[in-house]
Amino acid sequence: MSRVLRLARHIIGHFGDESFQAITCIGTDYVIYIELDYETGQLHVLSVTAVDRGPDSLPAHVTVVVRVDDVNDNAPVIAVNSLTPAVVEDPAARDGTSVATVDEGSPPATFVAHVSVSDADGTDKNGRFRCAIDDGRNFRLIAMYQQTTTATSTTLSASDLSGSGSVAEYQLITGNVVFDREQLDTHHVVVTCRDFGDSPLRSSVDVRVVVGDLNDNSPVFPVDSYSAEVAENGDVGAEVIQVEATDADSERNGAVSYRLDGDATVRAALIIDSRTGVIRTRAPLDHETTSGLEFSVVAEDGGRPSRSATVRVSVSITDLDDERPRFLEPFYAFQIPENQPAGTEVGHVKAVDRDALPFDWFAYAISDDTVPFAVDADSGRLTTRRSLDRESVQSHQFFVVAVSESAETLSSAAVTVGVGDLNDNRPRFAASNDTLTVSSFTPVDYVVARLAADDPDSPANARLLYSVESGNERHLFNVDMSTGELSIASDALSKVYFDEFLLVVTVQEVGDEEVREGTLIVVVCVVSIIRGRSCNTTFIYLIFSCRKLVVNADAPIVISVDTTHDYDKTHLLYSRFTAIVNIFFIFLFIMIIIICIIIIIIIISSTNNGLQFAVSRFRNRESIKM
Repeated sequence: MSRVLRLARHIIGHFGDESFQAITCIGTDYVIYIELDYETGQLHVLSVTAVDRGPDSLPAHVTVVVRVDDVNDNAPVIAVNSLTPAVVEDPAARDGTSVATVDEGSPPATFVAHVSVSDADGTDKNGRFRCAIDDGRNFRLIAMYQQTTTATSTTLSASDLSGSGSVAEYQLITGNVVFDREQLDTHHVVVTCRDFGDSPLRSSVDVRVVVGDLNDNSPVFPVDSYSAEVAENGDVGAEVIQVEATDADSERNGAVSYRLDGDATVRAALIIDSRTGVIRTRAPLDHETTSGLEFSVVAEDGGRPSRSATVRVSVSITDLDDERPRFLEPFYAFQIPENQPAGTEVGHVKAVDRDALPFDWFAYAISDDTVPFAVDADSGRLTTRRSLDRESVQSHQFFVVAVSESAETLSSAAVTVGVGDLNDNRPRFAASNDTLTVSSFTPVDYVVARLAADDPDSPANARLLYSVESGNERHLFNVDMSTGELSIASDALSKVYFDEFLLVVTVQEVGDEEVREGTLIVVVCVVSIIRGRSCNTTFIYLIFSCRKLVVNADAPIVISVDTTHDYDKTHLLYSRFTAIVNIFFIFLFIMIIIICIIIIIIIISSTNNGLQFAVSRFRNRESIKM
C-alpha cells in the first residue's frame, strides 16, 4: 500500500480512477493508502471534489495526477519449449522441471529447446536481465531475439548473456559434444535469469534433457559359446539350455529375440523360445543317430534396421543302453578242411553295438553246446573243439548270439561251416572177392557183371578207374575203365567148356597227388550149357544172394557168389553139378511141352468125331422128309 493523498478536514473526496476507491470523507484529515502496481498502470488521474457543510455549499474541484514509480518487484519469467516432448515415466518428475529430447549421436550445436524469458518490470535496469546455464560443457544458450537492441552481442557465453527490455528469446543447443545414451541417458541443465535491479531478483528452470535412443548397439552374449548335455530318448519339450543376450539400447531397439541357425537335423530336433532364449527338444533325440548337435543362435534387436549377434551352441547327446548288438551279416558261411586239430580257426563273426562306452560291450556265444565249435566271447573268433570228419558230417549249422551286458538285449546270426574233403579214404569194393559162373555161349561184349566200388570222399577225390591186374592172360574178359562193367572180350570163350579164371580187379581213385587203390578177386567159372533148340530159351538161376554185385539178368549164364577164400577144385565140381541140374530142368520142361501138345491133339480129334456124327444125323433127317 502506498500513501498517495491527504485530504483536509471537512472536505468530501471523490476519486475517479478505478485504482482508487470512491469514498466520502467528513471532518478531519484522511490519508488514503492504495496498492498500486507499476506493471498494471504507471499513471493514474484522480478527480477530487471538496464541499463544506454550510448551506448552499459550493463544491471545489481539483484534478490529481498520480505517477507510479517502478520498483524491482518482478523476477524474470522463464518458459521452455521443446520440439519433441519426452515421455517422463514418473509424473512427479514434471513438477518444476521442463523436459526436452535430443537424439544420441547428434552432432554438436543440435537444437535442444526454445527458451523464452520476460520481466514485467520497466525497461530500466529493473526490467533488464541476464540468463546463464550451469552446464556450459554440454550445452550452450544462444540469444535469438530481444525487445531492445541494447544487448552488446547476440551470442554470449553462459556467464555474460544479458538482455534489456521485458522479453528475450534464446535457443538451448548442445555443446561441442556428442551424447551417448548408453553412457548417460539424461542430462540436467539449469537456466537461471537475474535482473539488474537494486535488489536483483532471479528465477531458474531445471531442464531435463533426455537422450533419445538410436539403434547403435548390437545384442551381446556374455560368453563366446554355450555347451550343454541332454540324455537321449528324453521327453519332447525338455529344456536343453537357455541363451541370453543383452542390448544396451532401450525399448524397441533393445528388445532381443532369438532364432536357431542350423541345418535340417538341428531344426528337426530343437526349438528355441524367441523371447526367452530357452532351447527345448522338438523330438526325441537318439545318440546313435546323432551324438551331438552344433549350431548357432542369432539374437536380433527390434530396431529398423535391426542389429544382430551370433553365438555358437554345442549340445552333446548322452548315451543310454538302448541298442542291442547287431551282426554285420545275418548269415555266415565258412569252409574248413577235415581232419584239422582242435583249436583250428574257422573264421570270425562280427557284431556291433551302436551304443557308446560303456554301453557298447557285449559277448559272443554259441546257442548249441553240442556243435564241435567254440567262439571267443570278445573277438567273435570261431575255432574247432575237435577234429572234423567230412564223411560223418559234411556241414554244421548253428547260431552265434551277441549278448549285451544287461543280458536284456541280444541278436543272433546263422552260421554254416562246410567241412572240406581230403583224400583220406581208399576206394573199396563191397566184398573182397566174388564168384561168377558164365556160359561158354555168352557173346562178345556182353556185360556179365558190374563190379561196383565205392569211395566216401567227395566226387573230386573219388574218380575211380577200373582195370584187370592179373588172371586175364587169355584176354577173354574186359573191364570198363570208368564203369567197372565186366564183359566178354573174345569169342574164344565158346571153346572153353569147363574152366576157372582167377581175375584180380583193381580200382584206383584219381584225386589229389596221393593215389589210393582197392582190389577185388573175381573167380569166373565157365561152363558149357546145352541150349534148347526148339524154344531157344536160356535159364538163369541165382543160387546165393549177390552182395554189391550188379548182374546182367539177360545174360545166358548161371551166377553164384561165394565169399569164402578157398579157391580149390570144389568150385569146379560145384559148377558142373549146377550144369547137370540145369540140363535136367531143361529136359523136364521139354517133356511137359510134349505132353501138352498130345493132350491138345486128343481134344481136337474128339471134337472132329462129334461134329461128323452130328452132320450124318442131320442128313438122315433131311432124306426122310423128302
